Amino acid sequence: MPEDIPDRYTVGEEFFLDNSNIDVEILCFLACAVNYSSFKFDDKDYKVEGVFFNGFLHVFIKRKISEKLFERLNERNNNQFIVSYLDDVLAKVNEILLRQKYSIGHLLGNTYSTMNITAVHVKRLSDAKQVVLNWPLVIPSFDPAERLASKSDHVFIKDFIEAGSCFFSKNFDECIRKCVTAIDNYFLNIKMKGRFREKLAKLLVKANYLENWAPYLEILKHNINFIYDLRNKIVHDELRLTYRNSMICDKAFGTLSYLFRNYLNDNDTNKYIYRLLQEFKLIQLITVGMSLDELKKIYERKHQQKKTEAINTFEEFEKAIFSSLKISDDEKNEVLKLAS
Repeated sequence: MPEDIPDRYTVGEEFFLDNSNIDVEILCFLACAVNYSSFKFDDKDYKVEGVFFNGFLHVFIKRKISEKLFERLNERNNNQFIVSYLDDVLAKVNEILLRQKYSIGHLLGNTYSTMNITAVHVKRLSDAKQVVLNWPLVIPSFDPAERLASKSDHVFIKDFIEAGSCFFSKNFDECIRKCVTAIDNYFLNIKMKGRFREKLAKLLVKANYLENWAPYLEILKHNINFIYDLRNKIVHDELRLTYRNSMICDKAFGTLSYLFRNYLNDNDTNKYIYRLLQEFKLIQLITVGMSLDELKKIYERKHQQKKTEAINTFEEFEKAIFSSLKISDDEKNEVLKLAS
């Protein structure tokens, strides 16, 4: 093997292994119809200040980043690492904005994702050198889903799409509500009778699903029952989700994509649901970005192992997918302790 080709490579390693970190200020602009009050907050990795001016919310983020990353912004896909920083900050900014919205009773208060950012500037503080990122993010329609959309014009799929939209706008409470509404309308679509959990038990039987999915139907049942309980707590017990619970909504959307793909549907509907899941993952990669901190953890795990664990068969792949889909006890407890 040539010496200049590594036997292992983790995306972003040239940046998270860079010891030359520099102080920068990342400034993003959000069009805003509400005259929010200025705010400040600190995190372990950054300091944030928000200022409303001339119809825009200016969010200033001071943090350290890799010098190599700064010098290579706007190259290839390197901006995705800045997107990850922005996504993390906006999740916390949204909580502040929602508190202000309810404190003044403004009907036009909104939450934001990276898709709502109109421009991003990154300035190196040592010499004030500034890079204006290629922005805004523009995502074209997902052709495989678009080709099937007109063939599967069902209400439950529209609700399923709305759940995904709520996830990307970071409206996590509404995402969970839409997930349950989608399931209810799916039961109507297949003319399933009974109470919610009775209908779920009737649906999740081996005869309705691919044979190799049979061992994992309990995971779908486990997740759906929790999502249903969560929806009831949101509607009836004043529970409100936070940015820390985004993974619940991520797994909820994935769970529904498997729940809805079964032998009770026509082939085009099953294909469309699968394509919507693919679109969800693609948009997630673009709008949430890639965290250098998480990539570094993957890198360290790889290099601690003498032999890289590999997935060699499709069965092993499906087992890994369903195992990662299950909502863990820790994730459930993190949400439920907010309701106590």
